[in-house]
Amino acid sequence: MIVISSTFVAEPLGPALAYLLKEAGLESDLQFAPYHQVFQQLLTPGSEFDRNGSGVNVALIRLEDFVRDQTEPDLACQTVARIANEIGAALESFAATGKGTLLLSVLSASPRVPAAVAAAIGVASEKLLACVAGQASVQVLGAQEIDRVASAERFDARRDELAHIPFSDSYFAALALALARRVHALQVSAAKVLVLDCDNTLWRGVVGEDGVDGIVLSEPFLALQDFAVAQQRKGVLICLASKNSETDVLDVLEQRKDMRLRASAD
Repeated sequence: MIVISSTFVAEPLGPALAYLLKEAGLESDLQFAPYHQVFQQLLTPGSEFDRNGSGVNVALIRLEDFVRDQTEPDLACQTVARIANEIGAALESFAATGKGTLLLSVLSASPRVPAAVAAAIGVASEKLLACVAGQASVQVLGAQEIDRVASAERFDARRDELAHIPFSDSYFAALALALARRVHALQVSAAKVLVLDCDNTLWRGVVGEDGVDGIVLSEPFLALQDFAVAQQRKGVLICLASKNSETDVLDVLEQRKDMRLRASAD
């Protein structure tokens, strides 16, 4: 089971997350904890988090949600710092119980937050993440992992004001994708072998017809090769499965100096 607790209304990410998990072969039950009860989930015996020891618990935190109605910037900054410390202590306490894996994401401040408060949120967020840096059972989903697949339209001020739904549908979809990738990494054993084709996979063209000098090594194909090299350095075995003549493939590996993949390590 996957249990999600957040400091805002997060249910809009449910359909996209459920779809992505199903496509990844992970048809886990998806449950949303009660609204804005992250502390209760972390600290209360019998909470949804506490009962989900064999699953993945997800905590989505925006520190600005704790000062949502605060109009005094100095007081808001003080509150943000205090809340961050309290959440850090709660996370450490939950991690100490050994009740499953916790996936934590501390999200950045929205444009509606005054600059001074946004700066305080940035500092407090770093301190909060430092509290769990050494906890093996707490995995951090960084904002950059979400932003990498997000569009420019991220916040929805109107929905935030009316129903505390702070993000656009496209950003919820990006968050769902980032979460699905992390859940997959947590629940599925890492692959030990990467098997690649050659023609129109490692290069564009057919080497048997175009010749060694006729195939094209453009950026997308080189990016795939760079990925394969990086995996090999992590211990993954790289294999080729191709209908090409072995001689043709070896000629490409040896003669094309712009190939990232080689027949043997340089």
